Amino acid sequence: MNTAVGAARRRAVLGLLCWTLAGCASEAVHLGPKPPPTYRSLGWSEGGACGLLLFDVIPIGVNGRTQAAYDEALRRSPGGTMLVDTAVNERWYFIPYVGEILCSDVVGTAIR
Repeated sequence: MNTAVGAARRRAVLGLLCWTLAGCASEAVHLGPKPPPTYRSLGWSEGGACGLLLFDVIPIGVNGRTQAAYDEALRRSPGGTMLVDTAVNERWYFIPYVGEILCSDVVGTAIR
């Protein structure tokens, strides 16, 4: 009986570990693509996006927040197709018994 309980416990721990590691993966985001040889500067633009790390374990909108902030910065620029001279700022807020709000802000010069 003890070996069955031990095996079940090991499987549960291994499953939890795999689930945790799988939830912490995201895609790479290119924030500073190489600009074309000639372009028109449209001025400074910024964007931001946030996600929630529920109970400090469950990511909700956390992995795509940098790309969402970049996309928002492009939407805010009139006719911009990409950003150059980009910078990313991270900020977070802790909410007791709920988790953390993680935010990314992208600033840069919009070009066309």
